[in-house]
Amino acid sequence: MAGLESVIQHLHGLGWAHNDLIPANILVSEAGQPVLIDFGGCQKFGERLKYIRGTKDWIEGKIEDYTTSEAQHDIFALGKIKDWLDTSNPQV
Repeated sequence: MAGLESVIQHLHGLGWAHNDLIPANILVSEAGQPVLIDFGGCQKFGERLKYIRGTKDWIEGKIEDYTTSEAQHDIFALGKIKDWLDTSNPQV
């Protein structure tokens, strides 16, 4: 999660949001590092989302209200991914 959070912080530092952060858009390199893919919904903060408007069940609120590129979209999705990983991989 730390590596993924770092990637998102870098993207946000450039003024962009991914806007469709879901497990299927994260690959893992041979070194175990996250590799973010599918930048079809990636846009500068405040821009109107055009073609990609998040993925149902991975966004906060309703998809029809998900219209503007925002850092909060990625931050919310990071929390969902962390929860998903915690429940998908119980400690032995």
